[in-house]
Amino acid sequence: MTWNQLGAQVAAAILLNRFKWRSFNPEYICLQEAGNPGWGGAALIPLPLPGWAPPASELFAFQGLLLNGKLYDGFYLYWTAKAFGNPRCSLAVLHLANLGPHVSGGWWDGNEKHRPVLWARPAGGWPAIGCVHAPSGGNPVYLRAAAEAMAATFPPPAGIPWRLVGDFNLDYPELVLLYKPGWPAPLNVLPSNSSGGPTQRQGGDLDYSMGTLPSTANCASADEYLFGSDHLAVAFW
Repeated sequence: MTWNQLGAQVAAAILLNRFKWRSFNPEYICLQEAGNPGWGGAALIPLPLPGWAPPASELFAFQGLLLNGKLYDGFYLYWTAKAFGNPRCSLAVLHLANLGPHVSGGWWDGNEKHRPVLWARPAGGWPAIGCVHAPSGGNPVYLRAAAEAMAATFPPPAGIPWRLVGDFNLDYPELVLLYKPGWPAPLNVLPSNSSGGPTQRQGGDLDYSMGTLPSTANCASADEYLFGSDHLAVAFW
């Protein structure tokens, strides 16, 4: 699942997200604009800042976030970017605690106006799930570089299957601009709403999942906009 939550507090906001089509406990949740640290009782554990992360950022692991009766662990990257000066640059990747220990990684293109990518994967296992928030207005060059970073980290044929999930800030017709010769196949892109409707209040269809991890290509958006966010939560399965 992915949601650009516009800084809403995670626990309270996710608990209110509702999908008519299934119970709401996805294995992985990718959050963009993940707000200030305030994780509803989850224990935040500071981690050494990795070399890929932007300056003036902080990386945390967290444990024991209770959502809809299930415990989630995960990773949270807090970054008050110079270009923005607010925590809307922050990212988080949550996973069901019963999936076991995970490790984190990421990528950043070095541009202080661009957010990094944060990913998580089971320790010694797969898949790798990356959370992305592309620059506003759409940027195929940035997204292609982010996907290439994951493909290089988890290369085929024996590499770890991966998906890049989040706010692409591109409408569906523009996604063809992401492809170029030599990319590993299959690299399937899932639309953000199987009904074809927008996932952003201004009418954009901006939230997607792409990568080498096999999928049944099902997707749906949540029923309503919450906490002032201009994006619907979107689930893929």
